[in-house]
Amino acid sequence: MFQKMNRKSFNVLILLICAYVIFSNIHFQVSNFLSFDIFGYYLYLPLQFIYGDLGVSNEQLFAEVIQKNLEPFGFYQGHRTETGLMVMKYTMGQSILYAPFFFIGHVLSWFTDYPSDGFSKPYQYSVFVGGIVYTLIGIVFFAKVLLHFFQEKIAFLVLFLIVFGTNYLLQNTMYFQNGMTHNTLFACYTVILWLTIKWHENQTWKTIIPLAIVCGLAILIRPTEIVCLIIPLLWNVWKRESLKAKIQLLKSKGKQIISFSFIVFCIVSLQLIYFKCITGSFFYSDYAGNAGEGLDLFAPYTWEVLFSFRKGWLIYTPIMVFALLGFHSLYKRNRALFWALLTYFIINLWFVSSWTCWWYAESFGQRALIPSYVVLGITLGYFFIGLKESSFVKKVVSSFLIVFFFSLNIFQMMQYHRGVLPGDGITSAYYFKTFGKLTKNQSDQKLLPMNTTELRASRYIDSKKYLKTRVIRQDFESLKDNYSLNAHSGKKAEVMSPEHLYSLSASEEYQNLTNKDHVWFSISAYVYSDTDFSEQELHLVTFMDHKGKPYQYETLNSQTVLLEKGKWNKISFNYLTPPIRRKFNKFNAYLWFRAGKKILVDDLKIDVYEQKKP
Repeated sequence: MFQKMNRKSFNVLILLICAYVIFSNIHFQVSNFLSFDIFGYYLYLPLQFIYGDLGVSNEQLFAEVIQKNLEPFGFYQGHRTETGLMVMKYTMGQSILYAPFFFIGHVLSWFTDYPSDGFSKPYQYSVFVGGIVYTLIGIVFFAKVLLHFFQEKIAFLVLFLIVFGTNYLLQNTMYFQNGMTHNTLFACYTVILWLTIKWHENQTWKTIIPLAIVCGLAILIRPTEIVCLIIPLLWNVWKRESLKAKIQLLKSKGKQIISFSFIVFCIVSLQLIYFKCITGSFFYSDYAGNAGEGLDLFAPYTWEVLFSFRKGWLIYTPIMVFALLGFHSLYKRNRALFWALLTYFIINLWFVSSWTCWWYAESFGQRALIPSYVVLGITLGYFFIGLKESSFVKKVVSSFLIVFFFSLNIFQMMQYHRGVLPGDGITSAYYFKTFGKLTKNQSDQKLLPMNTTELRASRYIDSKKYLKTRVIRQDFESLKDNYSLNAHSGKKAEVMSPEHLYSLSASEEYQNLTNKDHVWFSISAYVYSDTDFSEQELHLVTFMDHKGKPYQYETLNSQTVLLEKGKWNKISFNYLTPPIRRKFNKFNAYLWFRAGKKILVDDLKIDVYEQKKP
């Protein structure tokens, strides 16, 4: 069939792929589609159009919404600002793409017994169907792009391998992933590529306007997608003469280019206007509520993104090695596209690698790179063109590896589905120990890193697994004022009062404490008061500091501990470090006086516990 494939056969096979995508989404759907990150993307819509409270000024109503609709993981999708209003963690682009299906769900709720609250089943099913629609749009336009460059046989082979031979299938068609940004961005990039091709053929208004809209939406979904502008900008540019020709073309279509820029700016400005209304500033980091996560462009995790067993792209999606090799064939056969696609890929990889949470939470492989598969599909096609002209040996070896990598991808998705491969935290030892297995083994689980979520909740330092390696002390002997000679040890203790709220701190850079990815801190201090402690409030505070901003902030309230007046009391708690954003981040601990008359504090100490070697 492949040898004689024509357009009709190609279309039939695309329809079969689309049918499977629909089946897979329905078969692997979850009980509550509007949850986790999707809840954050979506929240703009019900807050604005149902509750009329985009900044969540009504905390009681919002608490009821959270309690009713969100899992027990709690609300992490936004945070309060200094204005008292809540700003969403995610930009609003995804919610705009949800919007048509949100309104469909709203209308459907009128004709059912479900409440019109923005979160009931009609809304969930409508947005779920919307995700499938965007997946199908992506597949159809991807096919159109591939057919522009390749014959039907190669176009279908590329599309088939991208959909079934990479993490695309799991991350776009299973476990409500079609509601995530990588699905809609993949669709956006297929349309961007297609419209870029058509505009360079005809330079018409009916092409440039939708191109501007889709580019603007992609940037509004994820600001780093500004890299998408490289594709139309460098299209057909590969040497000095072509650059001059491109500049002349842009000048001759000046009105269109100005309109394109204006439309993109207007779409992106929706987020700026939102920031201004909520925070008082046009420019605001929507991840400001968590200083432990952000974009560090000058310290990317490129090696980890590509090759780590935790989430290495080429470890869990090895077939894309051939797409990278395809850049060589593309350079030899179509230099007019080479620099646009290569520049896009390199800068996009840089952006993806620069995110401090480079593993992108629970997922199979590097989900953040899925939108780039549209570009890499072209290079993969050119790899096959080059392969046709290669030696017999190279054809045999390449064919064997493609079949092996394809089969490995399907098998590893089965491992993921059965829980053999967890969504995060895989080690090389665990990977090879479970290679080829489809059932979980308790002894294999010991090769996985610690579940830090469970550890943090337990507050328990297991002496069999952790060893005390360092001690950090603050004895307050350096105080020049606000001290008392009634000390627990030494000569001085610090006096905490309404006039003196914060004690001296104990702090140290993480890199000076350990080279491990996490440690336990056991933080303790001694406190003294002549009056009843129940009438006073003191907090033992600890956090990690990144460039003056705290993350993983935790406290111990003295009112939760039984303390006796007229004597020195020890207060303490254990703190597990979060994923460290940068090794120079500083650990801090101090005491904070919240209420009462006077409390003496002394001997602030932090014991550092590192994980023992297995």
